[in-house]
Amino acid sequence: MEDKLRMNRKEIITIIDHVSHYSLLGIFLFSSVAFLFMFVINWEDWFFGMKMDGLPAGILLFTKFLITASLAYLLIRYPDKIAGITALSFLFYGFLFLDSAITVQKLTGGQEFISIISALLVMVPAGILIVRILARKTGKTNDDAMAGKSVNDPAFMMAEREKPDRYATGNTLMLVFVVIVAAFLIGSVVLSIFFSCLHSPVSTAVPVGNSLLSKVSANGTTEWQTLITGYSDFPLQVSSSPDGGFIIGGMLWLSGNTDASLRVMKFDRNGNPVWDIQRGVSAYPETNLGALQAVLPAAGEYTVVMIDGFVIRLDAEGNELWHHDYSDTIVHTSISRSDGGYLLIGDAHEGSPSEPGWKKFDGWILSADRKGGTVWEKKEPGFSNCMRALQSPEGNLLVSCFVSGSDPDQAGNQIVALDLQGNYLWKKNFVEKKDGIIYSIKPLDDGNYEVYLRGEGERKYTLDHLGNTLEEEVLPSKPDSFSHEIVPDTAYEAESLAGNRTQVKVIEAFGAESIFIMGYPMNREDLSGIYSVNPTSDGGYLVASSAKR
Repeated sequence: MEDKLRMNRKEIITIIDHVSHYSLLGIFLFSSVAFLFMFVINWEDWFFGMKMDGLPAGILLFTKFLITASLAYLLIRYPDKIAGITALSFLFYGFLFLDSAITVQKLTGGQEFISIISALLVMVPAGILIVRILARKTGKTNDDAMAGKSVNDPAFMMAEREKPDRYATGNTLMLVFVVIVAAFLIGSVVLSIFFSCLHSPVSTAVPVGNSLLSKVSANGTTEWQTLITGYSDFPLQVSSSPDGGFIIGGMLWLSGNTDASLRVMKFDRNGNPVWDIQRGVSAYPETNLGALQAVLPAAGEYTVVMIDGFVIRLDAEGNELWHHDYSDTIVHTSISRSDGGYLLIGDAHEGSPSEPGWKKFDGWILSADRKGGTVWEKKEPGFSNCMRALQSPEGNLLVSCFVSGSDPDQAGNQIVALDLQGNYLWKKNFVEKKDGIIYSIKPLDDGNYEVYLRGEGERKYTLDHLGNTLEEEVLPSKPDSFSHEIVPDTAYEAESLAGNRTQVKVIEAFGAESIFIMGYPMNREDLSGIYSVNPTSDGGYLVASSAKR
């Protein structure tokens, strides 16, 4: 009976060895092929949340391939040493798991914590080790079976002759184990230092990438200034929060990153940071997070709208609730609805201009609920370039688009009006060669609208609520009034003054000008390079400045 039990235990251990062997071999082969594939097609990788490109990334990818390929070779060459190889693989994949976890948390702003694939890769060798330990405790190994055998027993004599070979193999395996671990750990540290040196900024008074946010009141007084990390190559988007603070968003360059990251920050009315979220370019595979269109307050939450039709919804504390991708679209204007939903206005297309079967842009208008679901949607081949839009006090939507038509002399802008259900109410055409192009639509208190155009001089039309022309007025021309391409928008000019100050001149779309002087802390002279001036709802401005580049 005892011999039979011993045989059953040995059979169980043999089965476990076989399952472990093929499971590990499959993981090693899969990993080595994956790392080799990434090494061949693109030298790009992440190391503890830091993006690596070029030679450092290539070295890291090839090192990972070399280690996994070596583990596969050892397992094939020394199948009886599966316990040691499993322990080695657990250390390696555990290291990769920690690396990927830190990277995932950084790229998602803490919304996600681990990579499922990395977790599975480390769980398999961990499970094999646990099962083998339990199996060995309930059964005897081959060496245990030799105990009590006579020295003259043929099996004992054979085992004794094989011991030197097993010892030599064990020593070789241990040496390979130590070399691989040392090479990986030391190599990773060297790569980290090397990569950090490559991306270290030139030494200046302050680290490159700092920005100064300055809130200026309507009378030109600087109310507060707050230093943040990162700077932008594009204007920031600023909106007011319900509690009187500010929501500021943009694509900002951060120290050590090779790509700009999406960043949305909330500040209270005194400029104190409340929350700050960051999303790297790899956070969402559906999009590349190219540019931010707007951040819209919506019923106590915030809708982050990207130009490529990617939308992220945040709660009042900045936590992500959901995201939605409206593929093959370009958003020019977005509007928040009172019910927590939103409107997106822009263009829709099919495919890319560089691809066969590409379909040119159509006008695109979409109404979504607070969960991102489509309430109604318009894709109109009759017009495109839907740039400007507003929602009237009664809830109707007015959108300015471009209509080409078969007659070039009749081409120009068109205002389309839609009700809350997306039904067209009226349309009003403006011929570009006669009237110019629309750059503003303003609702009036009496329910009418003012439409401003430029192209053949400056014009203003007053329309009633049905789109009928009530009045047409020719306005004084400006230097660029006769351009059919230049549309006025808020612009600014900055001039450095003595005493660590900067004079800012803001020119509004309608020609109004504001001039104010901002002071900077005496030790932050290099933060006077202005890259964004945004009007605020109280008539003031939020100015973002950084080191002059």
